[in-house]
Amino acid sequence: MNVILFPYVRRTWHVAQPSPQILRRLDRALLKESAPAPTKSIGYRGTVEGELFRFRRAINYTNYFLPVVQGRVQAEDSGASVRVLISPKLLVLALQAIWALFWIQIFFIGLLVPEIWISPLTSAVIFVLTYGLMLASFRAEARRIVQFLSATLGETQ
Repeated sequence: MNVILFPYVRRTWHVAQPSPQILRRLDRALLKESAPAPTKSIGYRGTVEGELFRFRRAINYTNYFLPVVQGRVQAEDSGASVRVLISPKLLVLALQAIWALFWIQIFFIGLLVPEIWISPLTSAVIFVLTYGLMLASFRAEARRIVQFLSATLGETQ
């Protein structure tokens, strides 16, 4: 799982079981949209439609920053392959871009106008810290999702 500058994770599993069995296993592991979130463990809420699936962590409150998982199960000669993309919602990416542009502008304004109340160093530190916090939280969630999928999919090749 390589998340360096952007909050995206692409992962592929090669599984010995046939694709219909994998899809049934995923469908059983995911909570339905109307089901309450579990209180003692981490659960995932989503749908399986055809060979596609989509889910995110089930929580009892609104959190737009949780990553969304989209995947496809494809039949192969020796079983199935499961391709997954873990990414933030588009709204989150837009807010992050606006936040980054704001602090980058403040940085350059601080360079051009030395009398301004905020120094370029301060704006750069704020930008790096907030972006790093976002990446760290995304990476932690992505790691949980990969563990869930590895456990759900069973033995991989």
